[in-house]
Amino acid sequence: MNIISNMLGRYLRAQLLLGSIVGSLSFIGLLLMNIDFGLALLLALTAGIFEMVPTIGPWISGIFAVIIILATYPDLILWVMALFLMIQLLENNLLVPRVQGQLLHIHPAIALLLLVLGAYMAGIWGILLAVPLAATIVQIFRYTNDIARMEDNRPLLHYDPKTFER
Repeated sequence: MNIISNMLGRYLRAQLLLGSIVGSLSFIGLLLMNIDFGLALLLALTAGIFEMVPTIGPWISGIFAVIIILATYPDLILWVMALFLMIQLLENNLLVPRVQGQLLHIHPAIALLLLVLGAYMAGIWGILLAVPLAATIVQIFRYTNDIARMEDNRPLLHYDPKTFER
């Protein structure tokens, strides 16, 4: 049970880190466009919070930002759309695989492949569960492998002290 809670905690930390990065990039980009501080903060917080919702969350926050900017700064609408699209491309192709890969001990290419396969096989649930489930399965395999090696008095391959805590 410790392995599952450990992996879930790592996954949640990865999502929080991604939300913080997206929110910060959005805030800086909006401020550089001379958008009012309060509005930039609101839109950046929305982007960061909705980043936690896989796949559709960033699109919802982007649409929200476009509507708000259209009402307040219509001359900047194309720039704001470009900003949110660039942040989304950066996040999807670089940040998600790298951050989830490092925190969950999964190679970024495999994390990206898991996201695509999860989306194909189970839609939004597949996207939500593919990476943490795969990371949990790998950790359970490593744990059982180390237990078997310990019983045979062979050196451990994947020793992680946190795994053996009770």
